[in-house]
Amino acid sequence: MNRFYFLASLLVMLTCFESFGQFGMPMGRGGMMGNPYGNPMRGMNQFPSRTQEDEPLTAEDIVELSINRVKETIEINAFEEAVLRSIMLEATKKRIELQILNLESNAMKTALEEIESIEDARLENELPPALFEHLKALKEEGNSRVKRNKEKKKKRKTKT
Repeated sequence: MNRFYFLASLLVMLTCFESFGQFGMPMGRGGMMGNPYGNPMRGMNQFPSRTQEDEPLTAEDIVELSINRVKETIEINAFEEAVLRSIMLEATKKRIELQILNLESNAMKTALEEIESIEDARLENELPPALFEHLKALKEEGNSRVKRNKEKKKKRKTKT
């Protein structure tokens, strides 16, 4: 009979330890499915909160991205890079100022065209012709990609 009680108590103890490992401690310390270490909210799924909104890119960041794109396609030396960076930085700052002013669409369009023509003239005067033509081709490629995306969006809207 002692042997039976011994085996029964051993079986209960092993089952309890296994269930504690599976489900946590009993009700007094966080509940069967809860956190055994105190804070009951810790066991719930928590989504990361956005404490800081994404900041818009600065003119320097925009220019750095475009210079990297140019470097990927053609090899330029340090002097050409410095000239290109200064011209593009100045034009980008002017474009950002225009966006901040929030002008009417016609005034904005004419101002952007003027900034672009000044930028193109400076690039043509200060860079070698081969590099200028390459930059012009990259700009055309980027513009055509944007136009294609707009056309695709229009087609999608008309289909639905």
